[in-house]
Amino acid sequence: MVYRLNLLSLPVLKNAYEVVRKTVWDIADSQNLLILIKNGVCRITMDGVSYDLGEGDAILIPGGHHYRREPIGDSFCTLRYMHFILQEPLEECGLEDAR
Repeated sequence: MVYRLNLLSLPVLKNAYEVVRKTVWDIADSQNLLILIKNGVCRITMDGVSYDLGEGDAILIPGGHHYRREPIGDSFCTLRYMHFILQEPLEECGLEDAR
């Protein structure tokens, strides 16, 4: 998915934290999420598409979207979560519209 983000007004950070997990998490959060992979690997599935993420990768999950996080293999994954709200909602667009 590609989203257009209007930054004329800055996002409001509501919560930020780091977790180390090797468990399955299945949820729809009401706030927007930016998840950064600090180390390890995990799979995040959103809207029926799975993304295998490793160190340095990030994924944006719009508020209200269901997602599933699960380990890949038997290793732990360290993730940094940032919950934020926007003055204007994220707008889904295609790659050609993202410029």
